Amino acid sequence: MDQTALIEAAKERFDFDAWPRLVGVEAARRTTGFVLDLRSSFTGWAMERRIAHGDRGYADYFQEVPEPEHRVMVRVTEHASHDAALLALLELLSGSMVVSLPRLDDLLIGDVTFCGHDEQVNALFFVRHNVLVDTRSIGDAPVSVLPFARLVDQQIFAASA
Repeated sequence: MDQTALIEAAKERFDFDAWPRLVGVEAARRTTGFVLDLRSSFTGWAMERRIAHGDRGYADYFQEVPEPEHRVMVRVTEHASHDAALLALLELLSGSMVVSLPRLDDLLIGDVTFCGHDEQVNALFFVRHNVLVDTRSIGDAPVSVLPFARLVDQQIFAASA
């Protein structure tokens, strides 16, 4: 199956046409040059490293100091528009081996939000304006990524113009 066919199948699988689209002033809001800063909000967590992700993004890796088996990755990528970020989210989801992923509209994180199937939210993917965020628990012991996702979303919202 070629890439176009994979994306078309993912559009159906994840009900892409029902995803909210921003219009008017909201559609014009963009975040550029966003730099995530979790240091002051997450005492007890240390940033291990930042790795470039393409030419418009990066991935930050965090480890909980008293619990080194708790690690979280937060990947942030900026896109030209909200629609471009939605397509990037769809591409990310299309690589999932599961048939579907739950949407989490009730969390009020991002414009469109998906998570893994675990009871504890160990993975969360969302778009806010033109930014795609991928948060995952990557340590030996799973940890909820919800606090990270909430703070990232708040910072993106505050930084958008």
